Amino acid sequence: MTVFIAKGHKTISAGFTGESKRVGLVYDFAKDGGAYSGNSWVLGTISGNVLIEKVYVRATTSVVGSGSSTVSIGNTDAGTKYVSAEGEGDLEANEVAAIETTVVPHVLTDGKQIIMTIGTANLTAGVLVVEVQYKDARVG
Repeated sequence: MTVFIAKGHKTISAGFTGESKRVGLVYDFAKDGGAYSGNSWVLGTISGNVLIEKVYVRATTSVVGSGSSTVSIGNTDAGTKYVSAEGEGDLEANEVAAIETTVVPHVLTDGKQIIMTIGTANLTAGVLVVEVQYKDARVG
């Protein structure tokens, strides 16, 4: 498996506020190049300690592959924490992916990453936005 850094990679840092923030992490096939089965893309990296409150995954351009491609989205600790092997046919433009029920508020520590992994077969097109709602884990 090879790990790539997505062109839209962002650092997620909540600062010292207790307010929730949102960031959109993007995988864009046209910018990130070929999506090969078994490889992962780092969409974002945590700076400090953050409390992940909610995660939504939506396709802004339909995800296309050979007909059997899957996409998983998670973090360094659990690669399928947010989306587990969602089929390309379920990731059509303007649709929200089925989010795993294990996405309860949880802490990600400094250096952890939000990752996307392609499974089963290569992708040939698509744009996914992973919307993460978070706040500083040190503030109640």
